[in-house]
Amino acid sequence: MKNNRSKFILLFILLIIGAVLSLCNGNIIEAWQSWLTNADYRAICMDIRLPRILGAAASGILLAAAGCTVQLLFRNPLSSPHVLGSVNAAALGAVGVMALGIHSLFGLLLGSCAGALATLIILLAISGRGRRVAVLLLCGIALNAFASAMMSGLLFVAGERLEGMIFWLLGGCWKLDWQRTILLLAASAVIGMILLLIRREMNMLYLGENAAFHAGVNTRKTVSVAVCCAGIATAAVVGNCGVIGFVGLLVPHISRRIFGGEFGVHLAGSALLGALLMILSDWAARTLFAPLEVPVGVLTSMLGAPFFLLLILKKAKGMELEI
Repeated sequence: MKNNRSKFILLFILLIIGAVLSLCNGNIIEAWQSWLTNADYRAICMDIRLPRILGAAASGILLAAAGCTVQLLFRNPLSSPHVLGSVNAAALGAVGVMALGIHSLFGLLLGSCAGALATLIILLAISGRGRRVAVLLLCGIALNAFASAMMSGLLFVAGERLEGMIFWLLGGCWKLDWQRTILLLAASAVIGMILLLIRREMNMLYLGENAAFHAGVNTRKTVSVAVCCAGIATAAVVGNCGVIGFVGLLVPHISRRIFGGEFGVHLAGSALLGALLMILSDWAARTLFAPLEVPVGVLTSMLGAPFFLLLILKKAKGMELEI
């Protein structure tokens, strides 16, 4: 526990440093001088950069929490929120709203949440016929493929709106203002508290569904709550930032290696790592090819894809992966 406490402190310090560097665009001395003498610079920092940094951190927390939850449910480090189908379903809902010419915050958020919730309702209704988590996996894969096909169809008939839809689907933090950021921070706080409230039941699921059920855990209720939290967390990010891949896969696996598998500790570590990764990714997206901005989803996929291939190769060689 003491060892983990020092790791949390170090990670929190790194998170603060990353946020400050992103806010200052890497040059702290010049930024401080500009802050003291330039009112426009202060306005840029407070009204544009700060909400974007906080929103990116909240997005990282939500994606990491979703990934942490899904990997525990399926007891597989290769799992991510995509396997529930909620990512593509949320994207489908948002793209459907954009196809109607609606680009407002609540329009996109409503569309993404509607898509994700519709998928979760179908998923839980189908899987409710049995208590096996494996049923969730198979249903999620099918729903994910269906949502992807429907989204491709919408993009095909999008016409002049196609460019905006594709750019949004690549994922990024350029739309994050204080309103969106407050929503993301509130969602991360609520979902984090809910998951921590069921941490004992989630830990019991490490033993397997049957063992947890015989130990007195209401597995159907626990799995339903966990799946809904993962789906809503994903929908909140998709509705505000577009599709950002691999954070839910990469971060929980690294956190498990650092902090261990106890769900509460694993979740907290994943949240800090997810926030740090998203802040640094957003900073890189803004500065690598300035004045052009690279979509954050492109950077996280470039980072996550090799990591995913490494996991697959290790599994193929028969090396045991920690769960």
